[in-house]
Amino acid sequence: CEELTVPTARAMWAGSSAQPQVESTEVKGPVLRKPRWGMAGDQFHMAAGYAELKAEQKEESLVVECLCGENARQVVLDGVAQRGEILTKSLSEVIECAPVHCGDSVMLCPPQYIAIATYAASLRCAQKLVKALSVDGPFSISLVYDASNPESVFVVGCNLYTSRYLPMTCHTYLGEPWLEEAAKVVMGVPRRSKYMRIIDVEHVACRIPVFSFGNRPLTDPRLGSTMQATGEVVCFGAHLHEAYIRALQATGTKLPDKGILVSLGGVENKLKFAPLASLLIQSGFTLYVTEGTRAALIAEGVGEDGLRQVYPLLVATEPNCATLIDDGTIEFVINIPSGDATNKDTSGFQLRRKAVDRGIGLINSFPNAKLFTNALRWYKQVQTG
Repeated sequence: CEELTVPTARAMWAGSSAQPQVESTEVKGPVLRKPRWGMAGDQFHMAAGYAELKAEQKEESLVVECLCGENARQVVLDGVAQRGEILTKSLSEVIECAPVHCGDSVMLCPPQYIAIATYAASLRCAQKLVKALSVDGPFSISLVYDASNPESVFVVGCNLYTSRYLPMTCHTYLGEPWLEEAAKVVMGVPRRSKYMRIIDVEHVACRIPVFSFGNRPLTDPRLGSTMQATGEVVCFGAHLHEAYIRALQATGTKLPDKGILVSLGGVENKLKFAPLASLLIQSGFTLYVTEGTRAALIAEGVGEDGLRQVYPLLVATEPNCATLIDDGTIEFVINIPSGDATNKDTSGFQLRRKAVDRGIGLINSFPNAKLFTNALRWYKQVQTG
């Protein structure tokens, strides 16, 4: 990649006996641990920070790479090439920030949030790699970019086989028979490049993971660096919000009619969520919040008429979250924790488990909560005419 001037995440150290090449204070965002050769196995792991991963470093064969800051997000470029020339291609976007595993995140095709500069930089990287490797057949390239710097794109993986997302991208790009195209390339049949601009794609595909937390009573139902999804669904829509709502319903999640519990850890999460809270209230929802969240939202201009104060599960006072979930008043839970640690004795853990055990919807990340809020607002407007 260095010879091709393709940016990659920088190696920090190689093996437990080697000295780190950078100080831990220089690393502000997620880091990736992977085997020196290959991408599979339990040695491939993403962590929230340098200290967490360094504590687990045991084997000499490992290298660790920095993933370009706190706002790192992933895109996947799938395509088919012949003799090093790209014939067909598509870019899919993962909405969660690292270190959340991409398999546990909502994925959109074509991308709905990335900048044109990110798309162009991703394509340049792919073209250089495909040409240098003289790719004949399907390929899948994983890239990470910094949301605060759209041109900072880094390659983290290049596989010369079809990814599981290829059927989704095939149908998204007007039903292009990419698998048939790949088969002809492998057999040596000359093919011509098929160029399609993202703006010409007539619909959006949304992939949402499916979890089985209900069958694992001791686990914390929240997103992390280890993939926990046991399935996924893909739905299509004329636009992002339609595709997302269809996919969410296809997972078996029931959309709320009136009551949503909002639990936000940390001041930053409360400030970021305030505009979303206003949108939900304007859409006719009542938000059930704890005292601290209520005060923070009101301070940010959220109308207090749409807020109802409740007590956490571990507080034996009414109105309590547990009671309102049991009687159906609370129909959906948005719980965004402030830290990465899991503690079974906290109200946050008990709330997430309560939502899963009662079979109501649960979202515990800000990017997903933002998409959910805007999509639900659109859905309400459609329902009311």
